[in-house]
Amino acid sequence: GMDLFDCVAPTRMGRHGTVFTPDGKVQVQKSSYRTDRRPLTTECPCPACTHYDRAYLRHLMVTEEPLGPRLLALHNITFLIALMARARAELQRGGFAAWSSEWLGRYRAGIRR
Repeated sequence: GMDLFDCVAPTRMGRHGTVFTPDGKVQVQKSSYRTDRRPLTTECPCPACTHYDRAYLRHLMVTEEPLGPRLLALHNITFLIALMARARAELQRGGFAAWSSEWLGRYRAGIRR
């Protein structure tokens, strides 16, 4: 089994404005998010998702406010911790294959749009 993995991708991507969501990656600086009042995802308990909308997070990144990269990095870390917890739970209950197929289908469909 695996006890630990170390990766800078969640923080690096967050610092550069990319966040993970169940529907694929979101590039927060895109102009389409200028007036988007939705959270990054409704499924995430991180401060970026519970307190700020995409438009404000975009503003933070475009104006190079230090809070923006921090919030996005925290979101990505929170997202991956939750993803690994769910994967672990599905492995324990014997449903990993079905769950991972469904999860990857949703994620990949979001990337293609």
